[in-house]
Amino acid sequence: MVFDQFFRGKRSPALTESLRCGLASVADYERRVCETVDGTVVDYCRGGAASERTVAQNRAAFDRLIIRPRCLQRIGGSRSLAVTSFGVSYRMPIGIAPVALQCLAHPEGEKAMARAARTHGVPFVLSVLSSVSIEELAEAVPRAPKWFQLYIFKDRELTECLVRRAEKARFRALVVSVDTPAPGLSRSERRNPLTLPAKVTCANFVPSGNGANGNGKASQSCSASVLDYVRSQLDPSLGWDAIQWLMSITTLPVIVKGILNRADALIAADIGVHGLIVSNSGGRQLDYAPAAIEVLPEIVHAVGNRLEVMLDSGVSQGTDAFKALAIGARMVFVGRAAVYGLAVNGQRGVEEVLDILKTELESTMLNAGCGTLADVTPQHVCHEMQLYYPSAVDRMRSSWRGDSFRSDRYRTRDRRSNAETVDTDTIQDAEQDDVEHAGMRKIAENASERGVTFQQRCIDTALSVPRGIYRSNTNNLSKCNGNVASACPSDAKIAEHYQLPYVHTLKSSVSMEELDGSIFKPTTVRWLEVFPFVDECMLRSLVRQAEHCGFSAFVLSFLEPSNHVMSIFNEQPHVRFSDLHRTQGEDIYRSKNMLPPARDAKSVTWFIHQFRCFTEAPVIACVSTTQKDLIFQALYAGVDIICVVIDEYTPFPIF
Repeated sequence: MVFDQFFRGKRSPALTESLRCGLASVADYERRVCETVDGTVVDYCRGGAASERTVAQNRAAFDRLIIRPRCLQRIGGSRSLAVTSFGVSYRMPIGIAPVALQCLAHPEGEKAMARAARTHGVPFVLSVLSSVSIEELAEAVPRAPKWFQLYIFKDRELTECLVRRAEKARFRALVVSVDTPAPGLSRSERRNPLTLPAKVTCANFVPSGNGANGNGKASQSCSASVLDYVRSQLDPSLGWDAIQWLMSITTLPVIVKGILNRADALIAADIGVHGLIVSNSGGRQLDYAPAAIEVLPEIVHAVGNRLEVMLDSGVSQGTDAFKALAIGARMVFVGRAAVYGLAVNGQRGVEEVLDILKTELESTMLNAGCGTLADVTPQHVCHEMQLYYPSAVDRMRSSWRGDSFRSDRYRTRDRRSNAETVDTDTIQDAEQDDVEHAGMRKIAENASERGVTFQQRCIDTALSVPRGIYRSNTNNLSKCNGNVASACPSDAKIAEHYQLPYVHTLKSSVSMEELDGSIFKPTTVRWLEVFPFVDECMLRSLVRQAEHCGFSAFVLSFLEPSNHVMSIFNEQPHVRFSDLHRTQGEDIYRSKNMLPPARDAKSVTWFIHQFRCFTEAPVIACVSTTQKDLIFQALYAGVDIICVVIDEYTPFPIF
């Protein structure tokens, strides 16, 4: 008996009640599989790429999301898990993801899995590397809602043949995996190689689906090694035109699986695919890839109103499904969880796993105040770190994003600018935010308005994409001798080349006039870093000089105690600080024009108010994360932007 060596004779057609009592979650089924199934099959089911950090990250990312319930929502009897996808209604938003060679887990393999999916009314995705052929599955389970997963192989005729077979077998959608230019590296497979039994093979590539009698080249490849076969057929030279080709040869909906990047999602939407599955293939392909649930928000935000967005990878609890649905997924898919049920008890085991997930999802929705899937909204889920910060500030921070980096080659429609998004959505959300103190609400509203004004005036007019701030590295003054050619001009050239705002510091030996005349183009965005000088005449003179030279914003630095900044000026007698020298003379500024160490907020507030009297340009306050009081005082004082700086001395718990 081929399968005895894999299952050690402990699996039975129906579990006894004593055994069933210990199976209350997917984790229990996983533990039972580890106890009863051969180690090579366990490694195949549980393993991931390389160090398997992506597998662990999938679980950890779900655990970092917190469910925020609503009370007294008048749910009543209107409760339902029904969802519609591509015009077909399913009983719950949980499907079965494609898994290759399921006959390794149970003799019935994909047939048992499809029957369980039919029982629960959920979609079942058949892998192209299945151990049951397309035709055999369609004949055995004709009424199951079936999708077909495939790769676009080097041999396009082979790919088209698979598509035609799926259409003839009445599959309802095609799921094309785009994250597999090459097989993932499995260390567990190398340590404990999996040898396929004689009756388990890639049935879709064997004549008549019979692995024992197949004599073709594909049959020999499958019999030799699944990984070798996949490696021989995968095509790393594919581009997005391959997806367009696939859509041109079929009338079935085409769903792209394996998207983990917002730019890829935009391209997929632009070329007209019907749906996306945000997935890292359960951590089997790329080690240290992001968890699917982590990138789901940005992809939903980018294309959620244009096509259906779904998710797999890491879903093992009903709460996981709830979190993904709240963020914006239409459906979620489970792979390993269903295989664990299949290995423990065949079709009945898969049905029990789906029952567990359904019960957990229903309970989570009910206790979170949701009667239907339409009631599940992003407000029901937050990251655990959001509990420590005001939500209005979080929205302001999350809205500070540039437009897409998608290629113009695939651009088919104009999208709202970032400023419009902030103006219409973020401020409205901030105004509706339930902030406990009225003062905090006022800070958030004012800061939102000032942030929009700042972005429109200083960023959007000068940059096509706000990519960040390139701050001049001129603190190492011993390397500068006052000569423009040797005074670190490469920093400015880098900022100019990449269209980054360049922050010029008064610690530099290069003057503002020299930057304006000999280094920068007139269109380059320049900001000036100013320190808390107490001399109003000096400040006014510096502001006028900067505006005359084309500086468009001022960065007020409160990162260091003023006595430390004074020491920089005083301890560099060989350096000529050109901007300050022109303003005050040779030695006056070196000793008396700084504020005392800014440990109380009054001096900071006074300085910002005074500075506001000198200019109408945007004002940015740079404050360390350790100075939380200064952050809010700066907002009260009227700065446009707060730049919270994490330096090397900031303790992690404070961050």
